Amino acid sequence: MTGEPRRLFALAFDHRSSLRRDFLGLTAAPTADDQARCRELKTVVFEGLVAGAYHVLAHGAEPAILVDQEYGADVIAQAKDHRLTLIVPVEVSGQAELRFEHGDDGFGAAIERVDPSYVKALVRYDPLGDPDLNRRQRARLGRLQGWLDDHGRDWMLEVLVPGDFETTVAKAIDELVDAGLRPAYWKLEGQASAAAYHTVAAATQGIGHCLVLGRGADAAAVERWLRLAAPVSDYRGFAVGRTLWWEPLRAFVHDPDVRDSRHRRAAVAAIAENYRRLVDVYLEAADRAS
Repeated sequence: MTGEPRRLFALAFDHRSSLRRDFLGLTAAPTADDQARCRELKTVVFEGLVAGAYHVLAHGAEPAILVDQEYGADVIAQAKDHRLTLIVPVEVSGQAELRFEHGDDGFGAAIERVDPSYVKALVRYDPLGDPDLNRRQRARLGRLQGWLDDHGRDWMLEVLVPGDFETTVAKAIDELVDAGLRPAYWKLEGQASAAAYHTVAAATQGIGHCLVLGRGADAAAVERWLRLAAPVSDYRGFAVGRTLWWEPLRAFVHDPDVRDSRHRRAAVAAIAENYRRLVDVYLEAADRAS
């Protein structure tokens, strides 16, 4: 990337397998009604982002939505109408090994069909684990990187490692950078200390910028991570999901009249407030350090 980008605050709602399994409690293939409910939930979360977006823009930052094509087609269209930053994943949800949702030969057409601001790929990567698995995943990510380079597109790489030690994260990033990967953003787990954030950021070797992900942690934990990360120059914001929308959506899901009720409005308002709160936490910590 060239220049210094605005801070980016992404509301992540690209959950698919965990939405079905953990949130809705589905144990079988989703029915048409289940799929409609998933699409409705995506819209409610997006409305929460829209309600909080002006607060972000007023601070010179970039509001963004991370949403999937499987259940988020309506959200994708609305994000474009609102001219919001749109991030779309390309990986199959909930897999131990990275696979592309539309296959090795189909992700390009899927990306061009929705024309996102950024593409996102998630990789579970253990630098001390199976070397053959790591090699395969680096090769797939390299294929994605090549296509994106050829088509002038930027991307976001989410890296999940076993444990929570900064040395493991840093080693994973080292290997991915050495493989030629150059994401615009690294979506990374929260760390326990300011020193750990510096260690992780240094591993990117100046390639792209870092965002803090939420991993479904409670608000207090995520706020602590953001306060530690915000003063680190290579960190430029967050991409947080369940921490923001899980609880507000619970009452909405159990409301028998979800399409026209106070529960929907309350869920949207609560998601917007949670989002604005995390933005303020990040910006206040960054301002104190400047």
